[in-house]
Amino acid sequence: MSDRFRLMFVVRFARELSYLTCVGVDFNSGSLFSVLLYSPDERVRINHNTSHYPKDLISYLDSQKEMINSGFYDIRTWEMTVFDEKLKERKDLLRDRGTKKWTSFMMPEHLRMLKERYMNSEKVEKPILDEYEWEEVSRQIGKSLEAQVPIIFKLYKKGSIKYQGGIVDKIDPVQKRIEIINEDNCLEKVSITEIVGVEAL
Repeated sequence: MSDRFRLMFVVRFARELSYLTCVGVDFNSGSLFSVLLYSPDERVRINHNTSHYPKDLISYLDSQKEMINSGFYDIRTWEMTVFDEKLKERKDLLRDRGTKKWTSFMMPEHLRMLKERYMNSEKVEKPILDEYEWEEVSRQIGKSLEAQVPIIFKLYKKGSIKYQGGIVDKIDPVQKRIEIINEDNCLEKVSITEIVGVEAL
């Protein structure tokens, strides 16, 4: 097994049913990676349209192929037959429960705490996370995506630490970003390479 990479989970989105999104950790760069693997059925095609990814990363994923195919890394597989129903549930969640959920999330003291963190943050070196910390980051992202619960991302931006709250809506492996829904039910984007921590609520 590679000492550099660690696969955390895979997920199949309804909008791209022929692909699996694989999310994991690159310990050399201290960041998350996301890769789209062609999977029109129950098995992934590791070498299909993956030449633009690092060869050692693809080699690692190839070593994990059987575990991916067995469902070991799965979070959720979306089925086309229930897509419309799931989409309706998502819209109902944002319309009917969004205000209640975000009211408890963004209490005045919570907002004040985040502003103080932002104002007091000074220039710092990018934190280096260990394997267990990356596992927690991955777990919280997966939980937010699966259960639609809000989390706070700890981000490293231009020498300082910043915080951004939201519910994970999509992981975009091409753009290397995570799309989240903020407290105003608006879509925001988080760069995967900037993530240095995630806080559960």
